[in-house]
Amino acid sequence: LKNTTAVQQLISIPTVLRLLLDHLEAGGRLQQFQSLGELYDLVCPQLIRNAAKKVYPAFDNRDARRVGQIMAAVAFAMMSQGHHNAAVSGTKRVEPVEALAARICQRGISDEEWKQVQNISLSNRSILHGINTEEIAWQHRGMMEYYCGRFLAQECSDDQSRSQAMQHINDVEWHRAWCFAIETEVDDGEHRSSVLSLLFQQPAEGRRPTELMFRSWPLLQATQQGQRTLQHFLDLY
Repeated sequence: LKNTTAVQQLISIPTVLRLLLDHLEAGGRLQQFQSLGELYDLVCPQLIRNAAKKVYPAFDNRDARRVGQIMAAVAFAMMSQGHHNAAVSGTKRVEPVEALAARICQRGISDEEWKQVQNISLSNRSILHGINTEEIAWQHRGMMEYYCGRFLAQECSDDQSRSQAMQHINDVEWHRAWCFAIETEVDDGEHRSSVLSLLFQQPAEGRRPTELMFRSWPLLQATQQGQRTLQHFLDLY
């Protein structure tokens, strides 16, 4: 790991540490992690699978991807509504988060899917302490920021969510979420490039997020969408 202090919060969770030990015993190496996002990419899906198997024996990788998709929508909704401390309580505050998450999540979120996420969080609280009508609480802020970053990188496609993302391109509270969007592994580089291109637009207030622009530059260079974004930006100067 390049920066061990950056992952101290994550590896202090016993179940996460156990997963890392299993990874090492299977022949993996910690040196392969070049960023915090890569570590979360390994740990979080496995935490979901391990927790789900306790209540859903037939739970598979497709189910895990769907649960992760829902968690990403919840994280983005929470941060969009200003709940940066990774917890929200009270029906009047929880309901708007769940409503926005269901609106921006692909295919919406059915009652059955909400129940599944609740049951999984109850069987293993390493990601979510709980998600119900009275409370949504993540293990720690880093988990919420990671899943928000996943939403930005993979799911942020409708006008509403992109407008929300644009409002927070230079928001210090969103910095780590944008970093995760850059660091995490994705299947569709073109989609991520289209979202990262928001970083190169002039924000309504404040300066462009130059650090995030620098970090995302190689990813944009690797896609056609990204190359157009960079060329347009360079043409301005």
